[in-house]
Amino acid sequence: MAEPCLCGQATSEPVCTVTAGAGITVGGGTVISAHSAAQWVNYVPTTANFTLGNGLNDSRYLLNGKTLDVIVAFRFGTTSTFAATQWRIGLPVGAVPFFGTNTIALNHSMDFASMRDVSAGSPWFSGQTILTSNALPLSVRTGDDALGTNSVLLQGNPFTFTTSDELVIRARFEVV
Repeated sequence: MAEPCLCGQATSEPVCTVTAGAGITVGGGTVISAHSAAQWVNYVPTTANFTLGNGLNDSRYLLNGKTLDVIVAFRFGTTSTFAATQWRIGLPVGAVPFFGTNTIALNHSMDFASMRDVSAGSPWFSGQTILTSNALPLSVRTGDDALGTNSVLLQGNPFTFTTSDELVIRARFEVV
């Protein structure tokens, strides 16, 4: 058994003890394990202005109270199609993002995105995940807003998407 954690308490007063095995014993004997914690759930996002076709989807989410973590991960296939208008991605069914009046508003950056162009020797491009609406709220900003439509993810920006190219976005926000 590991030594107790001390967090500003008297040196003889344990705050928590980390145990080997499946979980963590917290003061009072509560065990937090992978079985009792919230679980990641796979989902198939609705999309607009592109379709995954026979590509691979590894998207998932974790709801912890009112905090929603979403990871959308696509590898495009031979039947994937791409439009030259802003791509949008839906949240898990029933998830509605909270939009504040001042700080959390439409088109604010919520997390990161990465895109991989396999046909060009595997270079990676980065972007910011943004919330665009309540309908299909997730999108990606790939550049400065001064670029207008050139700043959002679409076919041709930041590159021409084809078979085996990848898109991974992450977002974390409050839901209502």
